[in-house]
Amino acid sequence: MADKNDLSRPTQSRYDRIATIYDMMESPMEIFLARGWRELVWSKVVGDNFLEV
Repeated sequence: MADKNDLSRPTQSRYDRIATIYDMMESPMEIFLARGWRELVWSKVVGDNFLEV
């Protein structure tokens, strides 16, 4: 039986190859579309403990 890490290596390798390109493509959307609602959401956070998903 294959080791769990051996099975996840191809997936990790594929992710590592495309992550930078994906980040570059997503950056304009993040800057122009998400900034406003992200600031609004964070302004509503109360307390010291939270989980951002």
